[in-house]
Amino acid sequence: MLLGKAFSHGDKSVEVVQAIMILTYWKEPDETRTWLLIGYAIRMCLELGWHELRANWPDDPGGQDEISAREARNIQRTWLVLFVYDRR
Repeated sequence: MLLGKAFSHGDKSVEVVQAIMILTYWKEPDETRTWLLIGYAIRMCLELGWHELRANWPDDPGGQDEISAREARNIQRTWLVLFVYDRR
């Protein structure tokens, strides 16, 4: 129900992407809905600009406070997990 609301409202955030990954993680590999949801999550990340390289990732804080660095690291890790998930 919450996933349907997120789709209908157009919500785009790291939390929505992580929720989609959790919903699809334990599904069978041949289930088509799983790959549709992962595809939606990847397109959402592309719209959020996660695929672009940034000069100040958390490894090089360069003036970021701790919360901003943690948020950036969370986005980076989520994007990398999606990349690996897509390559399976």
